[in-house]
Amino acid sequence: MVSEDDDDDDECPVCFQKMILPTAVPGCGHKFCFLCIKGAAIREGETTCPTCRGDVSPSIFKMPVNRGAALDMHDPESPSVTLKLSRPTSSGDRHLKRINPAACNVEPPSKKSVAQINSSESPGEGASGIQKGLGDDVEGKSDSELPQEEPERFYWLYKGRGGWWRFDPRLEKDIEAGRAVTLDSTDLIICGYAYVLDFIKMVQYRKETPTRTREIKRVSGEEFKAMSDNGEVKGISGVRVA
Repeated sequence: MVSEDDDDDDECPVCFQKMILPTAVPGCGHKFCFLCIKGAAIREGETTCPTCRGDVSPSIFKMPVNRGAALDMHDPESPSVTLKLSRPTSSGDRHLKRINPAACNVEPPSKKSVAQINSSESPGEGASGIQKGLGDDVEGKSDSELPQEEPERFYWLYKGRGGWWRFDPRLEKDIEAGRAVTLDSTDLIICGYAYVLDFIKMVQYRKETPTRTREIKRVSGEEFKAMSDNGEVKGISGVRVA
């Protein structure tokens, strides 16, 4: 069954990355990414646990539900997750707010600024000397030292039974990477099967069955939120998120 605990810090024994939609095998309790255990159990035709070779009941893949995940979840490896967790959680604000240094009224002087003030300020300069030192320090910063705006986020969806389903965030990164190389199509391995995502027709299909297609869609964060609020997005990679 799909675990409801927040275990995305655990490493999946199949892909060796932090788990996405952690799923526990009922018999032995070993956990994997949902797509990893599904691919291992179905693709090879062996319904056994990849860790202990114990039995894996096919029932865990029938209408799975995860009550601890969010539809807009990030890839657990994403830097934005680390940034988000590093902030206090009491504010209730789930979005990072980048601060433009130019908009700040006061900035504590750095050691470099103090040294500039001590070496150049003459009696009577007072506050003007401090402002000059601080200005020199800010202007001397490279672009890499200044806060960077987070790029616009896009979501990838595929049409399934009863509505739209989101690709898991790690697959979304692979799709975006493929789209950056060519706007025609890209190949993906999902649950052990080779898939083609056609960006021109906006469909996906298994390479072995190209006539059986599913519609896909790329939406902005605003569009995704609207679709989620309307109940159009059912879950992630076949797992309902409640």
